[in-house]
Amino acid sequence: MILNVGGIRYMTYDSTLQCLPDTRLAKLTKKDPSYDPVHDEYFFDRNAAIFEHILDFYRVGNLHFPSCLCGPSIQSELKFWGLDENNISPCCWKSFSSYEDEKRTVLEL
Repeated sequence: MILNVGGIRYMTYDSTLQCLPDTRLAKLTKKDPSYDPVHDEYFFDRNAAIFEHILDFYRVGNLHFPSCLCGPSIQSELKFWGLDENNISPCCWKSFSSYEDEKRTVLEL
């Protein structure tokens, strides 16, 4: 199946997406509003830079993000795709959650 996210086309197997059955991607059908029958793909106007890491989570079972990505953006994308932020690998957790710590610090000033 083809997933067009933010103009970038990703190809994967439906069986790959079924490994996380309670998520948005696992529930896709050709009746979904995101399905484009002309191009035989699903289109999502979302952040492709984050999506490539989300798709890798389906493929390998580990959810990693580079530290250059913004925590709130990651959080928003995880919510959209139906993924729990607790799936973020421990090695990436500190970088992801640092924005909450920084926000608390600013509010305390």
